[in-house]
Amino acid sequence: MSKITPPSLPIRFLTPSYTTPLKAQHPCCNPKEIINWGHLQQNCFSIEKSILEMGKCLVEKLTIPCRFIGSKFLSLPEIVIRIVIFVKNWICNRTQGRIEEIMTKTGYSLETLPLPRSMSMKALKFARLDAAVHTDNIEWLPSNCTYITDYVHEGLKVALIKEVCTKENSLVTFKRMHVVFGAKGAEGTKIYDTMNVLKVVWNMLGGISDNYFKAEEAYLSLRKKHPTLFKDCKIDFSGLCLGGSLAAFVGLRQSEMGHTKKVFAMNSVGLSPSAQWHIGREKLRNATKLITLVSAEGDFASAPPFLFRIIDVFLNFLGFLTIGNYGKRYIIPHAKEHDLQVDKFYRIIPAIIERFDKIHCLFLSSIARYIYPKISVRPNGTIDKYLLPR
Repeated sequence: MSKITPPSLPIRFLTPSYTTPLKAQHPCCNPKEIINWGHLQQNCFSIEKSILEMGKCLVEKLTIPCRFIGSKFLSLPEIVIRIVIFVKNWICNRTQGRIEEIMTKTGYSLETLPLPRSMSMKALKFARLDAAVHTDNIEWLPSNCTYITDYVHEGLKVALIKEVCTKENSLVTFKRMHVVFGAKGAEGTKIYDTMNVLKVVWNMLGGISDNYFKAEEAYLSLRKKHPTLFKDCKIDFSGLCLGGSLAAFVGLRQSEMGHTKKVFAMNSVGLSPSAQWHIGREKLRNATKLITLVSAEGDFASAPPFLFRIIDVFLNFLGFLTIGNYGKRYIIPHAKEHDLQVDKFYRIIPAIIERFDKIHCLFLSSIARYIYPKISVRPNGTIDKYLLPR
């Protein structure tokens, strides 16, 4: 009995148009599936297939599961593999290996220390730089800092601020160029809040927003456009919230180029698995030498509750890479006790979100109150810029 071959389908089932290939319009579709099922979908819309295509796009963009295999610190599978390699090398080569070859550092630290008083003025300086960039008001800047220029495009803002300092009991001066990455909603940026939220959610799911690569391109563009400004200057990257995450990403990516000396992040959003993958493990190992992260107590983004940290440690120990902040971690008390003022039951969740938002955004008030306990804080948690020393 001869095999019956199905009749060939018209060209309209192979390509949506006669000029554009199907693969160009729908990169996640399988042409064979369209050929096999085209006669059933000629006059109807398949919800199941659309969900399948969306799932394929998600898997392709996040490179599941490869992007999530790993750990911010040593995991159980990694320890087993390293011990096996260590034993194999010891048996084959008859050489005593060092334990450091098995237990190498990853650049991620679980330890969070109180901010030393010796570092508090430095933290206040970076918080004032961020306030000047976020509000586009140079009155927040210390007297020895000058706002040079900035780069603003949609939801991204990168500013250059130059600092000139003279060491005590010395006539020697040194210059420092601060590259400040603005937080979400910085003055001058034009992007819908919905898009910002979607980018943050995408980052938490493990993806990476295009703002990270745009931030790196903006920094390189400013450096190329103003080469004399960077001459004989030490370079610092800093930022609050999303700006701190951008600073850490660009700082680590540019670390081997000799462009970055230090990164100072405040209440920073963590680096997603995709961002960590684009940075590379070798550069992440130097994060503790490069990045300083200061968090206000109760900040959900950079200092999550204890239960979340336990879950994070458990997942990473099993070998699943999760979002996280790299570098040395410090914590300070938040400026004002934001009590939950709830008059009705259904207002509990909005009140909790509002409390977290105040703690997260008002870092400047927290560090100012940490240094000057008697400084007055407004009912909304903000402070007057004229109360800060010039």
